[in-house]
Amino acid sequence: FADLAGSADAGGLTGRNLLINGDYKIWQRATSSTAANYSGPDRWYYGNAGTYSRSTDVPSGQGFQYSNSVKVTAATTYGVTAQRIEAVNCKHLVGKSVTASFWLKTITGATGMYCILYRANAEDNFGGGVTVIEQKTFTGVTNTWTYYTLTWENLPSETTNGLQLYFFSADASTDPEYRITGVQLEVGEQATPFEHRSYGDELARCQRYYERRGGASYQALGSGLVGNGRDQTRITLNYEEKRAVPSISIEGSLISTNRENYEADITGLTGTAAGTMSAYLACTHSAAGTGLAAAIVTVKNGSPNSFFEIEAEL
Repeated sequence: FADLAGSADAGGLTGRNLLINGDYKIWQRATSSTAANYSGPDRWYYGNAGTYSRSTDVPSGQGFQYSNSVKVTAATTYGVTAQRIEAVNCKHLVGKSVTASFWLKTITGATGMYCILYRANAEDNFGGGVTVIEQKTFTGVTNTWTYYTLTWENLPSETTNGLQLYFFSADASTDPEYRITGVQLEVGEQATPFEHRSYGDELARCQRYYERRGGASYQALGSGLVGNGRDQTRITLNYEEKRAVPSISIEGSLISTNRENYEADITGLTGTAAGTMSAYLACTHSAAGTGLAAAIVTVKNGSPNSFFEIEAEL
């Protein structure tokens, strides 16, 4: 018979970690940022403006490649980084205990830290208000990687609305900077080793909430017809299934082209009709020639950092 207890102790059982990208391997947006909100590692948002980056400083021997480096200005911000957990993944947690585990070190300040578990007041509506389940405080954080575990017991019925795990520095006297990795939240009162998932598995989980389509010169993003006014190329854009109907925007430079004798810069989107797996987009551009009936939308040559941005974050 399989040794399930031993497998869990060794980090072998999958599906334990309620968090996504707890080892910070996925950074679709950017590997450094100064902006608040979702601007760095996938599924993690920053509560304030600051200096955030992907670091290769990690605890030895734990199998991590990156950590999340968080630095902000003292007395103004507190280095908030947090993850929201979708309600559909919290329905089974009422009345149970959950345990967070993570690796943490300080660079400057940040010798005291808070970790708060919130629940949303309405299903998946974190912007509409959250309520503290319990705040944990721990002090004496050093510049040596240290493993921490925290447990919350008997989660309330409102847990079914979704959870938010929230870290921030308690030190406002010095510009706090800390690094964190290997963050796991699991059912039970005992932490188990971090659940290492494959890059492809983790990326697919992240793309339920955010995805970029593009990123290489002349990468085809969709084919379609040029509209009657000759100033639109109408395409179907396919993407990974999202948790809800996403917002879609253009970053960088995309073009409409037949790859022979026509090319026009895309200037915007009109008449967007999106679903959770695809969208109909009317991509506007300068008027095309009268003989052109069909075209494709691609990344402009020489502008590789260009894409459709598809977002359905919590």
